[in-house]
Amino acid sequence: MTDKSPFLKLPEIVMDNVLHYCDYMEIASLRKTCRSLRKFVDTAKPDGRVDKVMIDCDAYEGKFLLQLGEKTIEIAYTKTMDGCGIFDTGNWMWSRLLKGEDHMELLKNDFSVFLRHQKSLMQEMEINGKPADIEQVLNILKTHSENPKTRKFPLKTTKLSLIDLSAPQILLALSSVDAQSLRSLSISSNKQNVLLDQITETEQWRRLDLNDIKITVTMVTAAYLDHLKTAFLNSPNFSSCKIHYASISSESDIAAKFGVDGVNGDKWFFRMTNDESRVLYLKIEWHEYVDIGYQDTAKVPTGAVIIG
Repeated sequence: MTDKSPFLKLPEIVMDNVLHYCDYMEIASLRKTCRSLRKFVDTAKPDGRVDKVMIDCDAYEGKFLLQLGEKTIEIAYTKTMDGCGIFDTGNWMWSRLLKGEDHMELLKNDFSVFLRHQKSLMQEMEINGKPADIEQVLNILKTHSENPKTRKFPLKTTKLSLIDLSAPQILLALSSVDAQSLRSLSISSNKQNVLLDQITETEQWRRLDLNDIKITVTMVTAAYLDHLKTAFLNSPNFSSCKIHYASISSESDIAAKFGVDGVNGDKWFFRMTNDESRVLYLKIEWHEYVDIGYQDTAKVPTGAVIIG
């Protein structure tokens, strides 16, 4: 399309209406048509209306998955000897080899364009990658959340899934999405320290309707459980949490931290502030996971101690 195209001669309100019916991939394609249309798209910033986005990268390849309704598009940016290969993994007939281009720079550029156009609420955002490789992508997300021009359209997602990120990266990603939209949080980390104390201090955590929290860590200590217990007692919207682990402190260490033995050696109860009808429970399925949630006070076993 040239700058003399009849489309570009239409009134802006008509062009806006046309863009309203375009999905993100169509918007991204329009930007590459000509300079005039690129300028108009960047100024109008039509909503990409993406339902789910997934970023996954390492030193040799980055993947950018977009789900738009029933349509799923996955673009792979692969490092080559003399540049970068770009592939649509759902349509291998479409591919490009770009000499002298860096695969991470191209992924970052496309992710930045996506962030500028995504205004509606997504169902899920997933970020997965080795800490050293995913850092550049997270910096794009941070820049978007801190830029005064883009801050009025914060990235909104119902669910945020973070996989294999470092503790500071988890905190950065969590603080870069809209706190009022986030309802579900999934953290999977092979690191012991997930900066839990800092995460539970973020606005995103405090605003969460914590009905779906999943955390996977290498080691769960008695101190870790005690901090989680305190954080949830102070989180009015909390519902439940499940923590999968590779190893955990002994029953005696946990009992010493809470001051009493658990019921059957695996369940503790904690008193709620200003709510006598419910208690917070912490139950350990040994060698599997820790389950934290609410229980009616009347259903606490006879003789069990309610702590607090």
